[in-house]
Amino acid sequence: MPIHSLPISVSADMQGLQTAAAVAVANAAIREAFTVKSFCAIYSVGKTYTYKEIKEGRLPFVKVGRKTLIRAEDARAWFASQAQGRR
Repeated sequence: MPIHSLPISVSADMQGLQTAAAVAVANAAIREAFTVKSFCAIYSVGKTYTYKEIKEGRLPFVKVGRKTLIRAEDARAWFASQAQGRR
């Protein structure tokens, strides 16, 4: 089946995914803390790198039970401290 004749629901589903992604980004802006998984997704870094940053003291964290949480203000400060890319 050619792509141009796909049912309209496919494009509606894609639009729904884009909306869900936008909501996730908006929710990230008002969260007080992130799990390691959500931190990695929002800042586009890997879990291993995140735990390395925590271990080396560059990314403060809080343990709540078994969960490792990163406060939103600490996440923003960490991001701001990262070296600028080369131009």
